[in-house]
Amino acid sequence: AKFLDFKIQNMVGSCDVKFPIRLEGLVLTHGQFSSYEPELFPGLIYRMVKPRIVLLIFVSGKVVLT
Repeated sequence: AKFLDFKIQNMVGSCDVKFPIRLEGLVLTHGQFSSYEPELFPGLIYRMVKPRIVLLIFVSGKVVLT
């Protein structure tokens, strides 16, 4: 069987920057692209426009890109 007609819908990556990230400071300086509500979700959600990528950034230094 061959896949002749397909497209990639989503890709996910992750990394660890190996240092803590001050999410409060990040949302203050990049508020246009980010939202951080720690009582709802522990990570900062950063939405890039070009390229269209969403990053979940955590205080621990872990980052998930999708």
